[in-house]
Amino acid sequence: MVDFAANGLDSGASLNGGYPSTFSGSGNAAFAGANPAVGVGTFSYPIGKSAYDGLQINLREQKANPMRGIVQTNLEVSYAYSRFISTTGLGSTASSSDSFFSPPTYNNRNATQYMGYGDLDRTHILSFGGAFQPKWGPRIGVIAHFNSANPTNLTLDQQGATGGEIFRTDVNGDGQTGALVPGTDPGAYMRKVKPGQLNGFINNYNSQYANSLTPAGQVLVSNGLFTSQEMIASGAVMPTLANAPTNPFHNSIVKTMDANFSYPIHISRLGESFSIEPSVAIYNVANFANYSSLTNPGVILSTATCGGECPAGSVNGSSDFNAYNGNRISRRSGVFDQGAPRATEFQLKLNF
Repeated sequence: MVDFAANGLDSGASLNGGYPSTFSGSGNAAFAGANPAVGVGTFSYPIGKSAYDGLQINLREQKANPMRGIVQTNLEVSYAYSRFISTTGLGSTASSSDSFFSPPTYNNRNATQYMGYGDLDRTHILSFGGAFQPKWGPRIGVIAHFNSANPTNLTLDQQGATGGEIFRTDVNGDGQTGALVPGTDPGAYMRKVKPGQLNGFINNYNSQYANSLTPAGQVLVSNGLFTSQEMIASGAVMPTLANAPTNPFHNSIVKTMDANFSYPIHISRLGESFSIEPSVAIYNVANFANYSSLTNPGVILSTATCGGECPAGSVNGSSDFNAYNGNRISRRSGVFDQGAPRATEFQLKLNF
């Protein structure tokens, strides 16, 4: 089928790289779209939807001399139970759904068909912090964040730039490959499909959809170019997915706590408003380990890709220590990176 695809039996997006057929020089593709002379065009229409619903509780307290040795306290705790849903993403294989930057749809033929969890969805968001001013010693400030794991799309594995993917992973016939696994909505993993349910989900897919024809494959069979058995023999059908390990890779929660210790030194000769304030800020003071999402976000690898044990980076890939360590958030440029390993910053301020 790769050979057939290279000779035109493919989509215009694949054969011509999205350019018009007259520009690329490869000729018209069998599935060239509405107008082959235009190629792939991306347009923004106000027809998508995103919604955020949440219940937030916020408690604050500010008190002078709450106990012996403490001059003042300022405390706050905030909790949100929320849902963020969207019809869009950064392409069919990505889970990002930042609607501000006009991301494309999951189905170009029906823009609002798929409504699911956006990548910014966090079911539980807990933050707390405050400042303590002892009678003697430095002022102490603490702030902490604990957020539940974000969701990830479940998408079909693409076998590289080999061509003919519209017969394997374009399940809705819109020309986009690496589509959402049939029967799922955006952000299904970690929400409707938990890590412990992944193998059951894969087995259900394999029994219902594996070796089935995509809309493009059905066109070939309906026109007598291939039989269903020939399509299966050539691998031009929906892939069979490989089983996941017993304990699949799961998106981790966010946990971080920052602390600040400062000691204002007032300069009476310069007036009440002048002070020098040395301080030490420690980010992620407890040195919690935080992990980003999968490097191959949401993709479920096929048996043809894996061969044996699936490599790390995908939902059904390896989930040992090395797999998690490869996704550990590391320190980058600058001092403050949420979730990065512990970092210390020494400060000296002049207040006036």
